[in-house]
Amino acid sequence: MKKHQIEAGYVHLKLEQVVPSEVNPGGTRKGIEELTASVKEKGIIQPIIVRPVKGNGHYEIVAGHRRFQAATNAGLEEIPAIVQELPDDEAIEVAIIENDQREDANPLDEAKAFKRLMENDEAETIAARIGRTVGYVLGRVRLLGLCKEAKAALSSGKISLGHAQVLLRLRGKDEQRALLSDVLSGEGGHGITVAAAKAMVRENSLALGDAPFDIEGCASCPFRSGNQAELFPELKDTDECSDRACFYRKTLAYYRAKTKEKEDAGFRVIRDIEEIRELGGFSGDKMKLIVPSAKEA
Repeated sequence: MKKHQIEAGYVHLKLEQVVPSEVNPGGTRKGIEELTASVKEKGIIQPIIVRPVKGNGHYEIVAGHRRFQAATNAGLEEIPAIVQELPDDEAIEVAIIENDQREDANPLDEAKAFKRLMENDEAETIAARIGRTVGYVLGRVRLLGLCKEAKAALSSGKISLGHAQVLLRLRGKDEQRALLSDVLSGEGGHGITVAAAKAMVRENSLALGDAPFDIEGCASCPFRSGNQAELFPELKDTDECSDRACFYRKTLAYYRAKTKEKEDAGFRVIRDIEEIRELGGFSGDKMKLIVPSAKEA
């Protein structure tokens, strides 16, 4: 984290003086019941970190949202706190580091925080400041691309981070929902493993080597398997597309352009289904002579 001169002090604050963070709302409250019971018995042992809200005498939570919620639930009137003067970017970094140290940390909390930091900094800079890889930062941010049902399942612990990352190989939200359903209900209702989910995605991916269209535009696509190798090393030497809708759109556009090209050159284009059937249908030997393959066209 960047070094700033900050004024810090240990104080006890009235709960009504403390407000949630606008830059890092703290995300889920998993396990809050257990923490509340502990606070009722032992109080707040580790102080929260807050920063002053200018002009109104309140303090914004930087780290310790769960402790604050538990203190509220337990009926406490005060909470121990460390007051620090922190700009937004440092406040988010402190929250990320604290979240990273929790056993029940929610990856979506980090995802939102990283997304906010990336409004002003590159992923490489953020990764260096928090001691993580660029892939880690970008991988967390990508979680925001999950459908809402998958986000809820991840937050509640119904699916693992590994399952969530596999879901991200699919662009379409409907596709994500379908795979999520399989993840949760497969194997007789006991769910399926991450490895099984990966296999399902690969089975439904399309080989870019068989694409009739020019794949140059797919070079940096996040749904091209080789570009996902940082999260899935086994995909390093593969070249598959998991965005079936995009693959089909490009294929259709290719054949429409090819048809127009032939029509403009004077060729007769057969569109009547009955006439096509008379010629042997779409897969007959005669049709293969009339309509060359994409590689030969």
